Amino acid sequence: MQELYIKLDKRLIIRAKKINILDFGNNTSNESFAKVLLSYMKELENAFLFLQEFSVDNFKIANENFKIVFKRSEILLENEKLSLKLDVSKIDNNILAYIKEANITELNASLNAFLYINTDENLYDINGSLLSESIKLDFNTSFDDNNIFVNLKDINASDIKDVFDLVSKNIELDEDLLLWLGKKAVPKNYYIDEFTLKMQRKLFKAFEIKELSGFGVANDLTLLLNDGVDEIFIPKLDLNLSKEKLDFYFEKAYFAGKDISKSKVYIYDIANPKKIGINIRLLSNDLSLDSKVHKLLNSYKISLPLSQKSGFVKSDLSINIPFQAKYKNDFKGVFELKNVQSTLADFFVKEGTVVLDNTNLKLKSFAVFNSFLNANFNSNINLASKSGTFNTYINRLHFDNLLDLMDENVSINLDFSNDLMLGIKEWDLDLNLSKGIEFYSKNILKFKKYSPIMQDLNVSKIGLLHLKSQDFNNFSVSLKDSVFTNDFIELNSSNTIKDNFYIEKSPKGMKIRNDKKNIELDLYDKNLSLQLKDINFVLKDVENLNSAFNNNLNINLNANNLGLILADFNKSLKFDKLFASVNGDLMRINASKNASSFDFYKGKNKLLLQAKNINDKIVNEFFSKDVVKDGKFSLNIEGSSTRDFNGSIVLEKTYIKGLTFHNQLISFIDTVPSLVLFKTPTFNKEGLGIQKGLVLFDKKNTDINITSLALDGDSVDVLGFGAIDLKKDRLRVELELKILKSASQIISKIPILNQVILGKDMSISTAILVEGSLQEPKFSTQIFKETIKLPFNLIKNIIEIPSTWFK
Repeated sequence: MQELYIKLDKRLIIRAKKINILDFGNNTSNESFAKVLLSYMKELENAFLFLQEFSVDNFKIANENFKIVFKRSEILLENEKLSLKLDVSKIDNNILAYIKEANITELNASLNAFLYINTDENLYDINGSLLSESIKLDFNTSFDDNNIFVNLKDINASDIKDVFDLVSKNIELDEDLLLWLGKKAVPKNYYIDEFTLKMQRKLFKAFEIKELSGFGVANDLTLLLNDGVDEIFIPKLDLNLSKEKLDFYFEKAYFAGKDISKSKVYIYDIANPKKIGINIRLLSNDLSLDSKVHKLLNSYKISLPLSQKSGFVKSDLSINIPFQAKYKNDFKGVFELKNVQSTLADFFVKEGTVVLDNTNLKLKSFAVFNSFLNANFNSNINLASKSGTFNTYINRLHFDNLLDLMDENVSINLDFSNDLMLGIKEWDLDLNLSKGIEFYSKNILKFKKYSPIMQDLNVSKIGLLHLKSQDFNNFSVSLKDSVFTNDFIELNSSNTIKDNFYIEKSPKGMKIRNDKKNIELDLYDKNLSLQLKDINFVLKDVENLNSAFNNNLNINLNANNLGLILADFNKSLKFDKLFASVNGDLMRINASKNASSFDFYKGKNKLLLQAKNINDKIVNEFFSKDVVKDGKFSLNIEGSSTRDFNGSIVLEKTYIKGLTFHNQLISFIDTVPSLVLFKTPTFNKEGLGIQKGLVLFDKKNTDINITSLALDGDSVDVLGFGAIDLKKDRLRVELELKILKSASQIISKIPILNQVILGKDMSISTAILVEGSLQEPKFSTQIFKETIKLPFNLIKNIIEIPSTWFK
């Protein structure tokens, strides 16, 4: 105490500058200001009995400092939180107090009230009004040793947060209740018609709520569910508190801009601190399983592996949140999907139902499809372990030219504990769908029966396939230790390509590369560019080559050191360089080998082929054996298609020796004595020496017609014509062999006789017929025919003698 003044007159007078009460019974120093004030009000009776004046400039008790002045009929209390001035009077055993002036600093509010104390019954009753910038209300409260009654009326509040903050400091209410009503439910203003609270003392001096009721209105209320989650906005809210339940009634409500007007919100068991909680049921035909709903569920540790971009969802999601930490939140939800576009693999959900029961999630009767999959499935997912299974019926799994799988039942395991993983045991396949799709497979060949491209390429081995795509449209693929048996063949292999391949598909197009860098493919829009090096290509059908490449593509091929194998003829050509272009029905090929050149053009109704400066090496390489020696060759073909054309072959200064036709002709001459004259040294040993030659032919479907064959040989000229039927593998050729430069030269030295025997051509000739199969042709002479013609030829030659004597 400081500057204490005490005087005992009729009653006690106490004045002091400072009094600090260190201990005030029952650990009062820890009591709230309101409880200390209440204890003083209970002591007013004693004050009237003993005190005439009590005046202290600085009175400290229970951690509160204030100025107090008590002079019989007037009481003044002042500190930084409260300024209170009362007129007090005592009638018999009753105390009446009129609060003339009261300001509550924390609320920036003023208070007018009447206080009535019945000292006999220890009953206290207060009636008055509270006014501040944020709140206005009328109140009536009464209490005795065993009961508390509070009645509030006509409450207008624009910011009720401060009220709840003050209440929470002075009255023991559930913290979560104060959180939801004071901070999470934020209106533009409140209007409470009436609020009533009745409490009764139980054992051990504890109070329990016996009655709690009230009703009111909140305008433009924002209900904050959790941090980082979109709020619920309610334009007008009716509040009804009855039977320990606070209902939020509204006609319109919105979550994340979506209509949830059919939803329900209420706080239950308000009077029971062990059971109190809030229930939020979101009902909507407008809500989507989008990122905003996912944020809401994730804030309660509920993670759904399904999200949508568009479509119709009928939602019924119930969130029950007990305020007691020992009780778990309860989640129930049913989402009916129809024509929904999912973010996962761009799936379109035709229909399906999502059922949520806390950590159990079921996807029922889902019918889904996208650009590559059409399927139906049911699934069970455990959200706690983040795993589940899909019982799936695949109507069709289709990637153009890559895969076409239909009518398959598979069981798919789901694991999204870290990444979003799908495992298909039947296929030995694990897929990561966290960022698009990624998977590895060592057993991809099991899909060969469903894969047109694997069949076309005749894939016989893939050591490891790795596919990665972020948008299920663009992707990268690597094929390790791959073996293909198809139209592309390595130079040192009989029928395969062995290498590692890399495929990249992007918005710019598709690229294919390999480690050996001898195959490069670039596909952009409808333009295909192909670079080949040190490789063979099997050409199976020239006529349908355009359609084999796909008529919708414009193709450009550049090749170095390319071998072209003509499957129809079992022959091959090798080129140093080759350029080819295919544009719809048009095809152009330009190639070169040393000094030789090849030009090929094929249009819708036109075919041209020119081969110039062909040497013996190219010809022998084509036939895979030595059929000619030295010389130059050229080939010209012109027509409307490979089935209808005319052609010519020109030969210069060469020897023909290795052809089956040539060898069998020699054998035939050896066996016919009458033809021994035609067995000249040049013909027999080095081959048929040709100074120049020409073959004219045409082709109609499978028939080849040799219209003229003329070979100007060193010792024998060969003339002929004939036909070949490719379909029946048959030929018929008539040849005339004429000796000009050997035996006939000797006879020609003898005058007159030479003209009789040789005629003016000075030649001896014979006819040979060749017919039978292409592989085993049969030769025969036309001796009988020649015998009949001989007298006539002799007479004709004798008649012609005068015209030749002087030559």
